[in-house]
Amino acid sequence: MLFLGILGAALLWLAWSDRAPHLSEVQETIVLVIFLGGLLGLTRIPFPQRIFGRPLPLWTYPVIAGLISGVMDSFLVLLLVGLADLAGPVRDHLKFKAYAMIGALIGGLTLYFGEVYMLPLALQYGMRSWYSLLPLWVPILVFLGILGWLCSRLDIRVVGMRPLEANGNGHPKKTHADWFDVVEFIAGIALLLTLHDALLCLGVLLAYAWITGQGEDLIDVLKTEMEVGVMILLVIAAFIAGPIEPLLQQYFAGWWAFIPSTINGVLTGAIFPVSGDVWRDTLILSTAVLLTPVSSLVGIMLFKTWADWKAYMRVGIPLAVVWFVLLWAWLAGPWQALEPLFYRTFPTPSVEHVAPHP
Repeated sequence: MLFLGILGAALLWLAWSDRAPHLSEVQETIVLVIFLGGLLGLTRIPFPQRIFGRPLPLWTYPVIAGLISGVMDSFLVLLLVGLADLAGPVRDHLKFKAYAMIGALIGGLTLYFGEVYMLPLALQYGMRSWYSLLPLWVPILVFLGILGWLCSRLDIRVVGMRPLEANGNGHPKKTHADWFDVVEFIAGIALLLTLHDALLCLGVLLAYAWITGQGEDLIDVLKTEMEVGVMILLVIAAFIAGPIEPLLQQYFAGWWAFIPSTINGVLTGAIFPVSGDVWRDTLILSTAVLLTPVSSLVGIMLFKTWADWKAYMRVGIPLAVVWFVLLWAWLAGPWQALEPLFYRTFPTPSVEHVAPHP
């Protein structure tokens, strides 16, 4: 674990001496994913199970999954949701997982780093602040309410949550969070929102984990199969972004981006052919990742067979249509009146050298 301390110190020195390399959007995404995954490993923040001493109502699960996905990438949230012990019909088990997954994928749009598929797109527009995706909060909350209502109609109940070590992802030194873990997690997110510097934040986290003797806990979540899959896709994106960009701009710009986004939203989001209109791009990307479980990558963790995939798509495709209509109606209606007022207070997102609308 000494290596973590040395690496953390090196990153801090590079950041404070202004010698840190300039990161591309994909490279910055990789660093931020490592930071968020390490933060969860360090703190072990659990999925809530009770409120005011009572078990959570069923409708709250997709809502909570969406809300906490804003500060944890959705695959980390679903790592917790996937540990729920459910009682009731198997068909409703799959629907429960689908609602939680979709809630996490859309709820993560409340903050720019909440979703891996959206993060590099937001970075291309320079959106690194807490308010960057604030215009999306109204349709997000309405959509989470719809998911909660649908979930409340299921004939199942959550009888408990298995600890993280139950599926091989836990570590004997840290399987549950205490109040200080919550303080550490809040401090980590606040640091990220304050500094807007991925390398510096990662350096602080690595150095802190080494000083406090929590290095093994930090890297535990980073060893999960899904985290490794995300990293591989992002590394691939970092290598192919330059050569493939002209091809994407020629054949998959605008609404055509639905095609690669449906196949793999994480990879497409990392090399997305931006149009100059961030909300239009977000509408396309966030809708496409709901259509199939493989498009979001996290779906592979919850839906493992072809039969499961078909069960998800029977839920996911109609809800993708609902989300598309809801977000489009918001952007084309109330947001048109609110946009000038909003950007009098906050800077307007912009990106250089973008292709014109097809």
